Amino acid sequence: MLLILTSPAFAGNKVIKLLAIGNSFTVDACSQDLYGFFEAAGQPVIIGYVTKGGSCFEQHIRWAKSDSTAFVYNKIVEGHNKAGKGATLSQALKDEPWDIVTFQQQ
Repeated sequence: MLLILTSPAFAGNKVIKLLAIGNSFTVDACSQDLYGFFEAAGQPVIIGYVTKGGSCFEQHIRWAKSDSTAFVYNKIVEGHNKAGKGATLSQALKDEPWDIVTFQQQ
């Protein structure tokens, strides 16, 4: 995280757009801690997180291939968490021009 926050590519007021794909661990990290790191560094950020609790990489791939709405998509904008809703992975990927996309599994 420190590397991202100190990278010249993200210097200034450019809003970093980060999308995290994963399970309940991703929800915990994004909803509890991640925004605060960016805020403390004075770095504007939009955080999207597409999750399905208890899921592994193989399940994510199956749902992505079938364009399933099995995922819940949440988004944090200006510190406010917009309520999650059922979504496909492709919808979340197209929602913003993401700078960073991460993947986390079991």
